[in-house]
Amino acid sequence: MSRPTGTFNFSANFEPRLKAPLDARQVVSSFSDLINPSTWVDAESNVWLYDGAIVGVANDPCSNLNGIYLLLDAYAYTNQNSWMISGGSSGSTIMLASYKGTFNGTDPANSFLIAAGTHGLGTGPFNISVYENNEQVYTGVTVNINGDITLSWAFASLADASCRFIITG
Repeated sequence: MSRPTGTFNFSANFEPRLKAPLDARQVVSSFSDLINPSTWVDAESNVWLYDGAIVGVANDPCSNLNGIYLLLDAYAYTNQNSWMISGGSSGSTIMLASYKGTFNGTDPANSFLIAAGTHGLGTGPFNISVYENNEQVYTGVTVNINGDITLSWAFASLADASCRFIITG
């Protein structure tokens, strides 16, 4: 199945009588609100964001940050690299592509190759974020002329067999 089906069938439209989205998560005032945990944490300390969430930034003081953002990694929603802008307030469209995956941080080789043919993002430039246990960590990053990316780290500096990465470019 390509998507989970809903649990409630509804054959009608809403006619909201307010100047705001029906789902309050769809718009924030500034980019800083987008990555601020207090924007998303509810009264029970839950965060109901998901990969693929679409949120508009409407009134950022820096107008080039206004636009429509796609959430690439719900676990790292406080990291600006987890949000990809798809449109800007200037009328020009900014299209970024992304690729995300996992690697074994306990691999004795202490490196991981992401071939250009795998990520499909060309030769760069890239923005690469790496996470261990939902915390951003910093690894060595090497990009060759073909666009192959190698992540490297010191022996025993990573302890998670399921480290994650996001590449945008």
